Amino acid sequence: MPKVFALPSTALMSQAVSQAMGQAQGGLPPALITDSPAAAAALKSAFSAIQWPGREQGRPLPWCGSLEQAAQQAVFQIASHGGVNDVSLPRALCARRVELAQHLLDHSTLKHALAGSARAALLLAGQWVDIFEGWDWLHAADRGLPATLANASSIAGDLRVLAELHQATSIAEDQAPWIAQGLKRYPRPSSLCTDAVWFCLGRSPSQRELAMAETLFGLQDSQITVFTFQSIDPLTASEVSPASHERELLAACSLEETAWAAVQTILQWRARGFDDIGVLALDRKAVRRMRALLQRAGETFSDRSGWALDTTVAASAIAGLNQLLSGPITTQTILEWVHSPFVAAGLNVTCGFDARKRQLLDAALREAGRVSEISLAALAQEGLLTLPAGVFEIARRRGRQPLTHWADQLLQAAEALGLDAALASDTAGEAVLAALQILQQQSTADSVAISSALWNTVLAEELNRARFVEPAEQAKVRVVSASSLLWQRPQALLVVGADAKRLPQREMPRFFEPSQLAEMGLALDPIQEESEGFTAFTALWRSELPITMIATSDEPDSAAQFSPWVELQTSMPTKKAAEVILPMRLDCTLLPALAKDFAVQTSLQWSLGLPDAISVSESQQLVDCPYQYALSSLLALSQCDELEESAQASDLGSLLHHVLKAAPAGFDSEALCVDWLYQQIDQSLEQPWRWGGPGATLKLPLPRPIWAQLRAEAFAIVPRLARWLVTQPAADPTGDPGSAIQTELPLRAQIPDMGVTLKGRLDRLDVQRGVVMDFKTSDPKVLKKRLSPDGNELQLQLYAWLLQAGQSAQPVTAARFVSIRREAVTEVDLTPHDGASIAQLGIQALESVRSELKEIADGGPVQARGIDADAQVCQYCTVRGVCRRDDYRLDAERSEIETNDSAEQTDGA
Repeated sequence: MPKVFALPSTALMSQAVSQAMGQAQGGLPPALITDSPAAAAALKSAFSAIQWPGREQGRPLPWCGSLEQAAQQAVFQIASHGGVNDVSLPRALCARRVELAQHLLDHSTLKHALAGSARAALLLAGQWVDIFEGWDWLHAADRGLPATLANASSIAGDLRVLAELHQATSIAEDQAPWIAQGLKRYPRPSSLCTDAVWFCLGRSPSQRELAMAETLFGLQDSQITVFTFQSIDPLTASEVSPASHERELLAACSLEETAWAAVQTILQWRARGFDDIGVLALDRKAVRRMRALLQRAGETFSDRSGWALDTTVAASAIAGLNQLLSGPITTQTILEWVHSPFVAAGLNVTCGFDARKRQLLDAALREAGRVSEISLAALAQEGLLTLPAGVFEIARRRGRQPLTHWADQLLQAAEALGLDAALASDTAGEAVLAALQILQQQSTADSVAISSALWNTVLAEELNRARFVEPAEQAKVRVVSASSLLWQRPQALLVVGADAKRLPQREMPRFFEPSQLAEMGLALDPIQEESEGFTAFTALWRSELPITMIATSDEPDSAAQFSPWVELQTSMPTKKAAEVILPMRLDCTLLPALAKDFAVQTSLQWSLGLPDAISVSESQQLVDCPYQYALSSLLALSQCDELEESAQASDLGSLLHHVLKAAPAGFDSEALCVDWLYQQIDQSLEQPWRWGGPGATLKLPLPRPIWAQLRAEAFAIVPRLARWLVTQPAADPTGDPGSAIQTELPLRAQIPDMGVTLKGRLDRLDVQRGVVMDFKTSDPKVLKKRLSPDGNELQLQLYAWLLQAGQSAQPVTAARFVSIRREAVTEVDLTPHDGASIAQLGIQALESVRSELKEIADGGPVQARGIDADAQVCQYCTVRGVCRRDDYRLDAERSEIETNDSAEQTDGA
C-alpha cells in the first residue's frame, strides 16, 4: 500500500514536501506527480533552496509533472528505439474515440438511441474510451478490476457489455499496453528513473493513477507516498477563525456587478502595494468581463490557464473553411467566413479577392435575405468568389474518409488559400494550426473511414479542448488554480464564483455515476473526494491571505447563495456588491489622440438637402419620425440586412402581394378561385420572388423550412381570401388603363414647388368605381386606429393624390386597407371627417410631407409625431441603435423638474 503523509489543515504543503525532500535518502530523487503546470512550477521554485538526493553529485531537480507528461516522455523514448512490433507510435486516444463513435453511428439500434447525432456519439464514445483506457492501465500494472465489481449487480449488465466492447475494439497499439511492452523492452528515460514517487495532488490518487505511476516509473505501490491533508468531514466541521481577519463576502445580483466589485477589490489591493494578486476563476464569464475592465484601468492581467481555442477568431476561420469543404454550404457560412481578417488577408494574396470584391459578394448574399444553401460553383459562375482549382477539387470529394485524410485536406486547402500564412502571423492562429497538425499526426495510423458529420464534430471538439494562452508580460494580477494554491500562494486572493453552483466544481453527468467509477478504480469515491476538497478549501480559508469571495445570483430576482463550503467556515455577514462599488476613474488621456486620428481619417459631411424622389412608404416614415427618415434614407445609416433562418412577418405579405397582382378574369365559383390560389401560391414559392426584381445577382430558391411554413400559412388564408376575391372584378395583368382592375400600378408625380418626385406602387385600383386598395396582413383593429383622427396614417391619402395628379379620368371615391388574415378578409375604409373629400385628404397629406421636407432642408426643428400614435414606428425602426429618444425624454423630465424647482418660493424671497 502507498504511504500516506497527512498534514494538518493549518500546514503549508509546499513546506512539508520541501522538508521531506531535504530528508530523502537514496541515490535518486523522488519523482513528484502534480495536476497542473502552475503546481509543478511552484514546487520547482521551492526546491531551489534545499538539498535533494544527488544534488551534490550534479543531479538535476527532481522530475515534477503530471502522469500524462510522464506517459508522453515514455512514448518518445520508445519511439526513438523504433517502437513496438514495428509500430512507431501508439494509437492516440482521439483516434480510438473517433473510431468507436463511428461504430456507434453505424449500429442501427444505437444510432436510433443517439438520434443520429454525431456529437452525442462522440461524447458517449469519449466516456467509454476513458473507461477502457483506465482498464488498460490497471491491467498493465497487474491490478485487474476491483473485486467489488463482481458484487455490483446494479451495473453488472452494463459492465458485461462494455467489457465485450472493450475486448472487441482494443488493440496491442493502444497507449497503455504499448507503453508497458516498450518499457520492458527498452530502458526508461532518465527522467523517469527513480526510487520513489510522491503524489502531490492535495488529494488521494485513484487506483488508475497509482497503476499509471507503477507502470511508467517501474515501482511497487510501497514505493509511492501520498501527500494530503488530514481529512475534515463537512458534516462535522466547525467554524474556526482564520489566521488573517481580512475576509470579505460580496453578493452580486448580475455578472456586471460581479465584475465591477472584483475590479474594485483588486485596485484597492494594488493601492496597498500588493503586486501578486491571485484570481480563482470559478465563473469564467465574470472573469472575462473583469479582465476587460482591468485593461481599461491600465492593469495587466495574466491567465496561464488559457481559453478554449474555439473562442478565437482564428479558429472560426478554420471552422468556416472546413464547412466549405465538407458541406453543406449556406449563404451565412460564406458571409461570416469571407469577413474573417485571416481569410481576407489570405484571399487577397492568393485570389486577388480585395475589399471591393468582398463588398460585392456581401451585397449579393445579403440581397438573398434568408439563410439558403449555395455552392461554390454557383458563386464562381456569377464571378463573386473564385477559389483555386485545388480547393474546388477538395470540396467535390464526398463520402467517408479516414480522420487523417480529413485533417490533411483541411491543411491543404488552408495552404492553397494563403490562410496558413495569415494564421501563422498570429499567436492564436499558430495554436490553431498546431492543433490541426497534432490531430493529423495522432490519426496517421487510423484507417477507419468516418462521415463528414462526425469529422465536423471531431474538429469542433478538438478546438474546444485545445487551450490558447495569450503571451503576456509579467502581470501583478493572475489567474490561479485551486491546486497551485497548495504550493505557491499570492499576497491576496479573489474568488470569483463562490456560489453554491460553482463551489465545489461538479463534473458533467457521465455514463456511470461517480461512485460506480470509484468501484472500478477509475475515480475517487465521491464522499472521499468531497471531504478532501473541503479540507483543502479549509486550509486556504485559515491561511494568512486576505481573501475576498464573490457569489453571483443567476436569477435577477433572487439573492446570491454562497457555497455551503463558505457557510461552514464562517458566519460573518455578507455585503451587497451594489452597495460597495464606487465610481472608478479611468485614465482618459488616450481620448484626444483617438479623436485626432478620427478627424484625419474620416471626411463626414452633414448635408441634408432635398432628395430627388421620395416613396409613399418613405413619406409615411417621414411624418412618423423625421429622424428615422433622415438617418435611414438621406444618410443611408440603416444596418446591413441580416440573413434570417426563419420566415419573417413581412414574408407572408410579400407572398400574398405576388399572388394577387394578377387574378384571371371570371371565376365561375369560389371553388375554382380556391384551386387557382393554391396553384398560384405553389408557383410563387418555387421562384425567387422574395429577392426583388430581375436585377438580383443570386436567384436562390426559398429555403425549404421557410417554404413549408409560408405555404401552410398562405393555404390557411385561401378560403377567406377566395370568398372575398370572387366578389371583386377580375384583374388585368397587362395593366391596361381601360380595364376594370389594375394591380401593382406604378405612380409618380412632382410635388409642387419642391422639385421632389413622389412615387409609389398601388396594390389594387378599381378603375370604374375609383376605389384605392392597399393589402395588409395587420390586425384590422390596428389599421382602424391608424386611420382614425388620432392616427398618423398617410399612405392611402398619398395614393389618392398621386392618382389625381396623374390626371385620372375617374375621381377617387374611396380608399381602403384590405386586411388579409386567416380569420377573415376585412376592408378598413378611410373615412373623411368634417365634410372633406378623399381628394382633400390627399392634399392635406401631401402638405404634411412638404412641411417636413422643408423643415429638414432648412435645418429647422422637427417633431416625431408618429411615435406616440403607433408603437410599431419604434419597434421596427432600422436606426434604433443611434436614436436618443429615451435620453431626450429623460432630459426633458429633468428640465421640467429643474424649472419647477426654480419657480418655488424660498424663505428669503
